[in-house]
Amino acid sequence: MRKLTVIIADDDDEDREFLRLALGANENFELINELKNGAEALHYVSGAGAYHNRVFHPLPDLLIIDAVMPSFHVREILAYLALYPAEKMKIVIVTGVPDTQLRAECLRLGANAFYYKPAELEQLLAMIKEIETNLLEGRYG
Repeated sequence: MRKLTVIIADDDDEDREFLRLALGANENFELINELKNGAEALHYVSGAGAYHNRVFHPLPDLLIIDAVMPSFHVREILAYLALYPAEKMKIVIVTGVPDTQLRAECLRLGANAFYYKPAELEQLLAMIKEIETNLLEGRYG
């Protein structure tokens, strides 16, 4: 079976490191890129600038993106994808902000799932396992 490709977009180095560790512990995921801010994430999914060549910068099966980063809100990517859908790419939002309104808005705008960032690595591993199960069983549409 082919591994599911993943891109992480998060402005926090430590959060990216934990996600990288959790994804690396799962044999079905292959991390293909890490993006450090929302502008990079939007440029990547839209194929702008340095990311124009899809041979070198393919759309992943899964984009795990922080909801709120400096000078960026995840609704910008969700709005772009509403206009230019990437059917195979699933969007999982993660955030450290416990905001049920934000969760509802992201899901309404097209995110496939929304999680609050776990504080412990064990919880993060469980979250990644749940995402894997949902992807493999087609629960993300």
